[in-house]
Parts: sequence; structure tokens; C-alpha cells
Amino acid sequence: MVRVNGTTSVPNLGTSLTGLRQSMIIEEATLMALAQARAGAPDAAAVKTLSRAQAARTARLLELRVAAAKVVTVGEYYKLRTRSARATYGGIACSLIGIAAIVAAFSWPIF
Repeated sequence: MVRVNGTTSVPNLGTSLTGLRQSMIIEEATLMALAQARAGAPDAAAVKTLSRAQAARTARLLELRVAAAKVVTVGEYYKLRTRSARATYGGIACSLIGIAAIVAAFSWPIF
């Protein structure tokens, strides 16, 4: 979180893989800070509040990891689709060359 002019706001890191990674790093750092704060909490109410905050940050980190996995899955799908298209066009080109070679072999005069 960023404090600007007395108000707290969450930075918009976008849904790119880099932005998700940065958000995950921030959440992990926050979780470590909450764990340290909880270890030194003065009373049970503070421990309870910090535990709730830690649970919320853990849930957010899980959401970010799921989103990153989805982005990677979509990226891999498009990479595979590109390879499949190249293989299709390459197969068509090779089959045309093969047909031309067969036609040339049968039409070649035999003496």
C-alpha cells in the first residue's frame, strides 16, 4: 500500500505477469512483517487482529498465484497454437512438394 496525501491506496500493478509477480512479492513481504508483528504483539486482541490480517493477505497471495497461473496457461496455449499453425502450413507445403515429386516421377520419360 502507498500513502499519498494522508490516504492509503493500493498501487495498480496491472494484470501483466510482471505486475502479478510484483504484487506477490509485496504480499509475501507483508506476510513476513505481519508474522514478526504477531510474534511481538502485546495482547490477545492484537494477536487476533494480526492473525486476521495475515489470513486476508494469505488469501490475496493465493488469488495472485492463481491469476498468474491463468496468465501463463493462456500464454502457453497461444504458443502451442502458433506451433500447430506452423506445423499445419509446413505439412501442406511438404505434401505439395511430395505430390509434385510423384507427378514428376510418373511423367518422366523412360527410355
